[in-house]
Amino acid sequence: MLKHIYYEKEDSGSCYKDEADTRRGLMYTRDFIEKETELYAFDEEESMLCFVRLIPKSGKYYHEMYGIPEGLAVAQLISSPVESMYALDKALKVEEK
Repeated sequence: MLKHIYYEKEDSGSCYKDEADTRRGLMYTRDFIEKETELYAFDEEESMLCFVRLIPKSGKYYHEMYGIPEGLAVAQLISSPVESMYALDKALKVEEK
């Protein structure tokens, strides 16, 4: 069930519901998770999870924000800090082999 999110109007101080924006935001999030990312578990109990998104060819944004050369493949790790550090450590160890 979709819950309403209330926004405060700056000019009047009153609140209003914007169900359409909320619904679009939730649909975008679900679509992104289902089509743009992969979920990986790093242990048998599946308690350490990480969403991974591969960007096959980085562009101007990553170059300007992070100094990554344009055209380089990038993997984004989305998880809590502990899981991210574990995933990064694992990725670096695989690269060393």
